[in-house]
Amino acid sequence: MLLERYKELSANSNTFSLYTEAGNGKLGCMYYSFNSNYRYIKSYLKNYETFKAADGVDRNEWEMNPEHGQEMLKQHTVKMLQSKLFSKNERVYYQTRKGETLGSIPIDYTENEKWILIFLILLDAYFEDIPNYFLERTQYVLENLIASSNGSLDITKETMKFIKECSDKPTIDMFSQDYIYIDTFFQPYDSQDFLSLYLNSNENEKQKLHEYVRSNYETKARNCILSKKFKASGVYDRGMVIDNAKVLFLMEYFLQNMKFDGYEDYTHKIIECYKQIELIDEDRVLHFIEENREVYQMIYYNLFEQDMLEIDETVYEDEGIIPIEKIDNTTTATITKFKQINSILKRKAMERANYKCELEILCNCASHYFTSKKTGQNYLEIHHLIPREFSNEFENSIETVENYVSLCPRCHRLLHQANDRERTMALNSLFAQRGELLKARGITVDNRTIKKYYGIEE
Repeated sequence: MLLERYKELSANSNTFSLYTEAGNGKLGCMYYSFNSNYRYIKSYLKNYETFKAADGVDRNEWEMNPEHGQEMLKQHTVKMLQSKLFSKNERVYYQTRKGETLGSIPIDYTENEKWILIFLILLDAYFEDIPNYFLERTQYVLENLIASSNGSLDITKETMKFIKECSDKPTIDMFSQDYIYIDTFFQPYDSQDFLSLYLNSNENEKQKLHEYVRSNYETKARNCILSKKFKASGVYDRGMVIDNAKVLFLMEYFLQNMKFDGYEDYTHKIIECYKQIELIDEDRVLHFIEENREVYQMIYYNLFEQDMLEIDETVYEDEGIIPIEKIDNTTTATITKFKQINSILKRKAMERANYKCELEILCNCASHYFTSKKTGQNYLEIHHLIPREFSNEFENSIETVENYVSLCPRCHRLLHQANDRERTMALNSLFAQRGELLKARGITVDNRTIKKYYGIEE
């Protein structure tokens, strides 16, 4: 039954394509951050070193590829921004403090030591326009795995077993591991939950499937999903699936321990978790992290303690505080400066809105107001129309009053918690008010992109 069902999926051109391809919108890869140019975690260090040629250079001066007339470095711009290794100001890309930290990883560190240092640097990246991508994506993966196994699958055990047994083995030996089928079929298609069938099959049925896949791979018969997906020089390889497993192993641990007892507790526990699957010199890994504390701690704040980055309630004078250019937001060294800027812009935004909710007409907010004991005016909260997580997407700083929206608590919660229909209505209203004002500030964004930032697909 299991083998027959697998053959049916492979014979269907639609499911065959979906499960053999790794790009966004396909089903063949847990983490879309791994693709043709960024196959592995270590690819980010390699490509960062390549992209450094763009550091401080006007894009008009970038080297062109004579074969197709495009910029040589164009393929890296999206990942370099989304990982926050680079930022940009007008047409110039420049390294962030985070990028400099990545580039300073000692070359004599082992590959395992480099891997964990790179991975921890990437944790607050917004790949695929999803803030804190690895955490959010893992939550989705785990939900699917729990549903397929009715909660019986020991994901930690399976990932650890696969990493330990397959890291140094050829690809063909992986097809006897349950994890390969978990990795490929974690997401059902159109109610066809092959993984559930696989996990509930007996060992004899699994063995027949394993032998069939091994035979197809060995003879280079590309008529089944796994032999096609893992073909030599294909879009997916052994290193990618190992990295997927390592990310899943660590991220499951993160999600089980979201309440770390501060930054030091987080750092030490993650290293201890990683040591369960790879050999490293813990002392020198922790030494590097401590040397670059301002970067690694900022990533921790973005992941687990965003309240540390909330707007300061202290009243500041605005003379000389608000800069024209963007500030590097990948280091804790800029937190105080950001809080000063935010506090001033918060006050200006409320004054600009005459201390009324900017969704008042749409949502009839007048009856929801109450008086703030601090200002003596209607109590309002400030919301970034373009979320801070996506600041790297823009040539100019989004820390401007045009991007600060004054909302009553109800409407603020609506933008974060309501269903997509109600949020779309609210965002349409706010964009109608702010779109041209943002454009005048050199912040060009359309309504569709704004909604994409909020996870609303049209």
